[in-house]
Amino acid sequence: MALTNSQYDAIMRIYEQKHLRTHDRQTRHYREIYEKIPRIRKIDEEISSLGADGARAMIDGHEDAPARFRTQLHALREEKQSLLLSAGYPADYLEPSYECPVCQDTGYVNGRKCRCFQKAEIDLLYTQSNLQDILQSENFASFRMDYYSSDYIDPVSGKSSLEMAREALHACREFTDTFGHTFQNLLIYGNTGVGKTFLTHCIARELMDQIHSVIYVTSSQLFDLLGSREFGPDPEKSQAASLLDECELLIVDDLGTELTNSFTVSQLFICLNDRILQKKSTIISTNLSLNEIKSIYSERTFFPYQQQLPPDQACGRRYQNQKETNEIGGKPMLHRTERNLENIPVGALGIIALTGCEDMGQRVNDYIVKWRKEDGHVFKDDVVFTGYEKENYLINATTPRFGSGEAKGVLSESIRGKDIYLMVDVCNYSLTYSLNGQINHMSPDDHYQNLKRIIAAIGGKARRVNVIMPFLYESRQHKRSSRESLDCALALQELVKMGVDNIITFDAHDPRVQNAIPLSGFETVRPTYQFVKGLLRTVKDLKIDSDHMMAISPDEGATGRAIYLANVLGINMGMFYKRRDYTRIVDGRNPIVAHELPR
Repeated sequence: MALTNSQYDAIMRIYEQKHLRTHDRQTRHYREIYEKIPRIRKIDEEISSLGADGARAMIDGHEDAPARFRTQLHALREEKQSLLLSAGYPADYLEPSYECPVCQDTGYVNGRKCRCFQKAEIDLLYTQSNLQDILQSENFASFRMDYYSSDYIDPVSGKSSLEMAREALHACREFTDTFGHTFQNLLIYGNTGVGKTFLTHCIARELMDQIHSVIYVTSSQLFDLLGSREFGPDPEKSQAASLLDECELLIVDDLGTELTNSFTVSQLFICLNDRILQKKSTIISTNLSLNEIKSIYSERTFFPYQQQLPPDQACGRRYQNQKETNEIGGKPMLHRTERNLENIPVGALGIIALTGCEDMGQRVNDYIVKWRKEDGHVFKDDVVFTGYEKENYLINATTPRFGSGEAKGVLSESIRGKDIYLMVDVCNYSLTYSLNGQINHMSPDDHYQNLKRIIAAIGGKARRVNVIMPFLYESRQHKRSSRESLDCALALQELVKMGVDNIITFDAHDPRVQNAIPLSGFETVRPTYQFVKGLLRTVKDLKIDSDHMMAISPDEGATGRAIYLANVLGINMGMFYKRRDYTRIVDGRNPIVAHELPR
């Protein structure tokens, strides 16, 4: 069920075609409008020249340049929209018209698959598994009530099979109608041949038509995928297993037909619990009775679900709402609908501060401990919040060295199932170690190797691994000008292959380096606020005005940062020009002769 490389390329080609269609459509619109309303062409030319004039005025130190630019730009845009409306065109006629405005037909939002991409991915998998054909015939439109008897009366509910079938159908329709607005799960159980699978097909078809990502698996397929995630190494099955967590609705059919053991029971609980924490719905159908479900999978796996469809002898689909509180381990367990799940972490928090980051790690730990105590979450005694409030989240990790200079990563406590945050400062040159009788200062390479050693020690047992690296390792080497190594890209790819889910850095030298790991989390945080706050606290007599301060960009690459600071602080902005000697090459580069400030 995972996408092969060719399948992935096929989907991306669809997005490329969407871009081409959007571009062609926008080009036609511009050509049409320029011909019918020549004034709009003049307006666009004025907007282009206005941008250049505004930037030049800002560099020259005109304080009113930004405000004047915004006023003129607003006036031109208003005139443009007025001309379009008066000619009978929509105001956004010249804007790109995306089929998916969320991702703008790129397939990705902030490095993660957009819902439209997930839908295309699952649709492709469905098409190749012939499930699409099944959903064409098994849907709400083809659901027939004449299969159910009005004569048979269930002794428990006192209702006929037909009445309960109508209630079940209503419950499923309500599930689809409120999907995306109300978080709920369904457990459908009953005898063989009463239509449980048919109902799940109806729900799948309805939500897929609404462009929701739905995955439909049998119980044997589910545990095969979950097993590959734990014991792999099948990359295709691992990718498919990740879809189980990402899809908006997971439908598991015929639970109980698999070979049941302690592994399947634990994996089912982890899968369902993770989806509940993320507020992603799950539907399970089974032939097992309630007592059999309790004995095989344990009460904690299923009975936190608020809405259920219990069996009856005729159609096996009657739903009820449980109001009583379940007792687990002597503690009351709240119903899912009563919980505020927004602040529940994916896993129990664990912080590992590598050598050189101990002080920072301790400060972060102290802050989180204090914040969670003062937060006083109303459900902190709930079983789901176990481990949420602790006295210490730091995990003891060391990287001792042998006499040869080699080292190893050692964890002194368990990290299983935890959401781990690794903190590393690759530019801490103050640390030393002894090698062959010589004292060496730790380089960025040494810090990076220690990071990999700790990740290797984690060994995939953590729920997620997140790396906080204030200075991105090898970020200065982000582009190739000749036969050079792309060290930063290779480092990011290496970390992801080792199991890192997210990488957080500060003000990356070139944020485009995240393209090396487009399917993984990468965040570059600009600490502009913290920089200004630290500057004000350190320099007490600092005067922030255009007469006493100026934001200078050291080169072209930092111009955006300097412009932002200048606008926020209301000061002038300038830029150094790196004058190079292109007649010589020193250390593979043309040497910088001087830094000049253009006038």
